[in-house]
Amino acid sequence: MCWVKDGGSDTPSNLIALCPNCHALHTAGHLPSSAIAVWKSVLTSINSVDRTGVDYLLYLHRLSANQGQRYRYSVDTMLLLARLFNAGLIEQGGGAHGGGSTSYSSAFEIKLTDSGQRLVAAWLAGDPIALAEAFSA
Repeated sequence: MCWVKDGGSDTPSNLIALCPNCHALHTAGHLPSSAIAVWKSVLTSINSVDRTGVDYLLYLHRLSANQGQRYRYSVDTMLLLARLFNAGLIEQGGGAHGGGSTSYSSAFEIKLTDSGQRLVAAWLAGDPIALAEAFSA
């Protein structure tokens, strides 16, 4: 991001709305550009997925840190998570788990994809370079 006053563009990719306090802190050099870039990517992610999706990503990330723990979702939850599946941030893992001998199953395991892992790790680390790489992968 390059300030408009220094020749940066006025396109949405180079802009972010800041409250007056944060704008003053950034202008005075107390809020680094890297912090602004991370905050913008978090806002973009929240607005393009949804808050529930972000919560699921963070939850799955925490589960993956506790090896062996997985989240099982029902068919009813599929639509809620569709954006995360379509974005390539989560995937079905470990197979389906249901009762009986039929092929129908009522619960499926999900996990973060490698892209999902990188994105959440970059958010938590506040690393703008890793965020840019996670979004471009």
